[in-house]
Amino acid sequence: MTQENIKKLQIDYWNIKRMYDMQKETNKNLKDTVKILQQENTNLKQELEIFTAKIEKIELEKEELKRMIFKWKSKVWETLATEKPKKKSRERSKDSYNKSAPKDEDVTKRIHDVIENCPTCGTLLTRKRHLTKYIENVILPSNGNIPIREIEKHIVDKGYCKSCKRWHLWRTFHGQRVSLGEEVKILVWYLTVIMRLSYHQTAAVLLDICGISISDWEISYIQKDHASRMRRYYEDLKHSISQQKWVHMDETTWKVQKEWEWWYWWIMRWTETSDMIYMLWKSRWKGNAEELVENIGEDSVGISDDYWVYKNLFKYHQLCRAHPYRKLRDLSKSWVLDNLKIQICIIIYKGFWELYEEAKVVNSEEFDPEERRIQKEIMMKKFDYLALENNNDPQKLANIKKSLRKNREHYFTFMDHKWIPLDNNSAERWLRHMVLKRKTSFWSKTQKWADAMAVLSSILMSLRHTDQKTFFTEYKKLLTE
Repeated sequence: MTQENIKKLQIDYWNIKRMYDMQKETNKNLKDTVKILQQENTNLKQELEIFTAKIEKIELEKEELKRMIFKWKSKVWETLATEKPKKKSRERSKDSYNKSAPKDEDVTKRIHDVIENCPTCGTLLTRKRHLTKYIENVILPSNGNIPIREIEKHIVDKGYCKSCKRWHLWRTFHGQRVSLGEEVKILVWYLTVIMRLSYHQTAAVLLDICGISISDWEISYIQKDHASRMRRYYEDLKHSISQQKWVHMDETTWKVQKEWEWWYWWIMRWTETSDMIYMLWKSRWKGNAEELVENIGEDSVGISDDYWVYKNLFKYHQLCRAHPYRKLRDLSKSWVLDNLKIQICIIIYKGFWELYEEAKVVNSEEFDPEERRIQKEIMMKKFDYLALENNNDPQKLANIKKSLRKNREHYFTFMDHKWIPLDNNSAERWLRHMVLKRKTSFWSKTQKWADAMAVLSSILMSLRHTDQKTFFTEYKKLLTE
């Protein structure tokens, strides 16, 4: 090998070595870049999962609003939920479609339509029989005649005593020259509380039907007067809670216009009677609920939703099963989720519905502690299976399952006691009365009027649902006492 070839090989070697070092440095940089890209990819995947969960949550909330406001229905539900659980309709007899006949003592007018001859040929009719029909009617105002209005004109003697040097009346009248009678005042608050009418609507009904003109100020004055006169009965109603075994509790919003902020109606209703208590507070904090149940018996059972305020409020606490049932039902009807997630939601919903129906059957049977203990263990295993975590669960379903696992024991309190309601529907039904009232009356102007509304609503609703027929009699009796 010549010297020139050796030199050429040396040059090639140094070139290759230089290229190798350069490539090595490039490879190192590429590895660092790959690590950075891998980390970015991992972060982006995590962000994507977070954004996907947020989008799913927003879509579900939007879906819920569409369902509530625009009454949208899911087409996916119709195709996938072929075995949708349906409520069995109650069988009705033919008589249930007809009005019941009034009692004979309630009849105010008797008319006997007599037919003697055939209207076609004039032949005397034989084998005559009677058919009894009733027509229920009212007498409406016409041509200025108002049949249900009564006006008393009092001419009161007034004389002067020379000894006392005072004027004396046979009867003392307070207020304006023209005042409202007690029956009108009772009717005003029947329309306002029971019928949920606003002040304007109440005044319109009294003017149209009774021919009596009344202002908003007069309605407010009647409210203040009746509330103060029945305050003692309201306090007695609150203290009577100590005699009850099971109580329902719930709350909803209410606005006081002068302060322009949201307050809260709280309701406590008893399962053994038709009595209920409404109270108005400025917040939803736990102290309000504790004040509401301060006279409750130690062994009483509270039935409520899973709002944290009710936690540890009762010695025995039964959580409402209807709340998770409704959440699972609505989630199974979603049109936002993909088919796999909807199938999972439908399976969980059906399983919870079957467990709910099984609990209703068990709760209606005779109470046997040993048998209940065995049934409780079986049902809790089914409950635990439904509440198991699943990676494919939508976030809303995962949150529902987490709540079920957390409050597991409180959903089975009814198994340890002799007949306890499985849901809080009783409180929700009567709280809905105030929700509908809120839509028509536009809340209360001041806290004072709101407190008076709480007193009157508690007493009037309790009286009416105790015995609807004696409502006005009992209302008037309380006022006179």
